[in-house]
Amino acid sequence: MSARVVSVGLLAIGLLSACGGGSGKGSGGAGGSGGAGGSSSCSAAIAGTAAMNPDGILTNVPSLRIAKLAGDLTITTVYFRLEMGSSFNTVWVWGDLKNTGPDQRCIPLYETFDIGTQDVLVVVDGNPYQSDLTGVTDVCLEPGGTAAFNGIQNYVSATLLSSATSVSYEFSGLVLSQSEVPDPYDPVVLSVAPRQVTGGWALGGQMKSGAMTIYNLGVQAYIRDANGLLYDDQTAYPSDLGDIPPNTTFDFETFSTDSQFCSYLRFDSFIEGSMTAAAFGDPNNPLAARRGEAQRRKSVLRSVRGARLR
Repeated sequence: MSARVVSVGLLAIGLLSACGGGSGKGSGGAGGSGGAGGSSSCSAAIAGTAAMNPDGILTNVPSLRIAKLAGDLTITTVYFRLEMGSSFNTVWVWGDLKNTGPDQRCIPLYETFDIGTQDVLVVVDGNPYQSDLTGVTDVCLEPGGTAAFNGIQNYVSATLLSSATSVSYEFSGLVLSQSEVPDPYDPVVLSVAPRQVTGGWALGGQMKSGAMTIYNLGVQAYIRDANGLLYDDQTAYPSDLGDIPPNTTFDFETFSTDSQFCSYLRFDSFIEGSMTAAAFGDPNNPLAARRGEAQRRKSVLRSVRGARLR
């Protein structure tokens, strides 16, 4: 099968995605002990105390009311972290989403995520579906299906989490005329487990590609603590985003997080076909534009994270 058509803007961003995370197949739950040692055990609540807020959402700040403004994509857990810096303060968020509506929702985007009056940039990662005209995987949520989100905002108030009383949010997702299907070329996981590495703990293992060449593969791990909160995400880039031939077995290992973990969600994202044979399509296609906007937001989020880490 030949490479599918890829819009110019989306492909350009995709090829640069080594700086950050991807979206794709979720394959999580308990992942193994990962070995001895580490800065904590699997029973530790790294994200701190968690409780249900009055809206039925598991969070580490249960005093915050969390209101959905519209849509079928509903937050079920959310973790907030405020970091103080010498030059600016940063708020981070991670959480779980669920499609509570009757229709498949694809290419989810946040429309609003406000802590009090402070907007936070948020992106969504989930299962990889085969898009209609491009080889780039889409994120789709089936009715009752789940995904994960993460967000960051620099230059926020030092009292943001203590002074705000509410969070308002909205995530939109497209109902396509023809439902998308899970991408059949998503690599099969042969083995996977958290492991101790230099600098902390990572998710690593071995995969095997399917019947078609793919490239720009990102493997993203959302890490969950013992209280059920997602509190970090780390990514691996097998083959350095280059071509992975059909039926190839290869290793992967994410960047590290500080503490030992046992529970996680895993998502893949990739482009079907060969990098050298990629074609270009109509950049004015509405679906291509939305896919491009989703990737642009991921790129911006990576830039914001990079500014925080410098």
